[in-house]
Amino acid sequence: MLWRFFAPHDLSEAVIKKLEHREERASMGISLIMGVLGIGILAASIDDFLRGEDEPSHREVMMGIAFFSFFFSGIMAVFKFNYSAHLSSPSLFKDGICSTIGAVLGAALFFNTIILESNPSLWWMDPLVSLLCGFFALFLSGQAIWTAMFVQGLPIFSGHWWAYGDENDAGETSANGSEAKPKESEIV
Repeated sequence: MLWRFFAPHDLSEAVIKKLEHREERASMGISLIMGVLGIGILAASIDDFLRGEDEPSHREVMMGIAFFSFFFSGIMAVFKFNYSAHLSSPSLFKDGICSTIGAVLGAALFFNTIILESNPSLWWMDPLVSLLCGFFALFLSGQAIWTAMFVQGLPIFSGHWWAYGDENDAGETSANGSEAKPKESEIV
C-alpha cells in the first residue's frame, strides 16, 4: 500500500497522475485479494457446515486467538478507514473492509466458542457468520472488478497495466519523447 503514496520529488501534475494510476492498481489488487479471501472464507464455512457439530479442542487457545484477531483487526480497520478519508484513498478504504471482515470473523468465533459451552446446539452460528462474510467479500470484489473492466475500461488482465498503469494514455509524454495519443473515449 505504501508505494501508492511514494513521491520523492515535487508533486507536479505528472507525478499526481502517476499516483492516481498507482491508486487504481492498488485498489484493484486489494479487490482481487478480497475475492480470494471471500473464496477461502466460503470454503471454510461450507466445510464447517458439512462437518456439523464439532467439539473443539483447545477452547482457551481458540478464544485467545479469536479475541486478538477481533481486537487488532478492529483497531487496524479504524485506522485504515480514518486514513482513507484523510488521504482520499479508495484502496485503503477497501483494505479497511478486509480488516473489518477479519474483526467480524474473530468476534463471531470468540462469542460462538463462549456460547458453545452452555448451548452446543448453536454450533452453526460461526459458520453462518463466516458464510455471510464470504459472500460479502465476493460481492464487493466482483463489483469492483466489473466496474474496473466494463465501466472504466481498465485492462486489469494485462501485465503491462499492472507494471506501468495507463500513464501514457493520459496524454503524457511517452518514453521516446513523443506525445501519446489520447484514447477515443477521451476525445470530446
